[in-house]
Amino acid sequence: MFIFCISNLNASSNINLNKITINLENTQSLQRGAKVFFDQCQGCHGLKYMRYSDLAIGLKLNEQKDKGLEQLIKEKFMHSIDGINDNNYILSPMYKENAIKWFGKIPPDLSLISRYKGTNWLFTYMKSFYKDPARPFGVNNLLFPDVGMPHILLKYQGIQILKHDQHSDKIEDLLELIENGELSEDEYNAMITDLATFLSYIGEPIQVERKNIGTFVLIFLIILTIVLYMLKKEFWSDIK
Repeated sequence: MFIFCISNLNASSNINLNKITINLENTQSLQRGAKVFFDQCQGCHGLKYMRYSDLAIGLKLNEQKDKGLEQLIKEKFMHSIDGINDNNYILSPMYKENAIKWFGKIPPDLSLISRYKGTNWLFTYMKSFYKDPARPFGVNNLLFPDVGMPHILLKYQGIQILKHDQHSDKIEDLLELIENGELSEDEYNAMITDLATFLSYIGEPIQVERKNIGTFVLIFLIILTIVLYMLKKEFWSDIK
């Protein structure tokens, strides 16, 4: 879904990023985001640092004890893809030769895109496509000018055009929806928020646990500081 040249990842316009709130403890949001990825993105992009088995456990698919992880993954996300092995890494099925032929480059792996760009960037990126007949796939992107990919979620968002007479750093002021998609604006926003949430999880699956441990450590250090301070006062009281 995010086809662009790795050497040009810093390319961007002066667009103000939309702010979103994600919840990595919301399993349903993670599962919905995973479904969007497998349905719309995996044809070109992989997640080379994540195994199918680890994903199934992280998204709590393994709670259905009567089914194997492979069957759960296929039923939940990948109805039409065969030959998945639990321990395989999540890679794109696209051959490199075809990728270069069709896009001029190999689509990047998205394992760490959320850590590099952030979820606000991902959300804004998926809202910033507009019709541009001059581009190879008929679309351009305000946040990433001359983007080298189609708008894969076009049927859900609808067709936007650029307002050439507007001067703003907000995509809402610069783009106009001229043809509705299958989803309302709120529904589309929810879809790409789920996708950003999922990619954030992929970028650091342990981040919820890390934050919980960090909170515990801070509380422990505060209590330890109080105890040591009181102990210090007790020791020095005799000297005074």
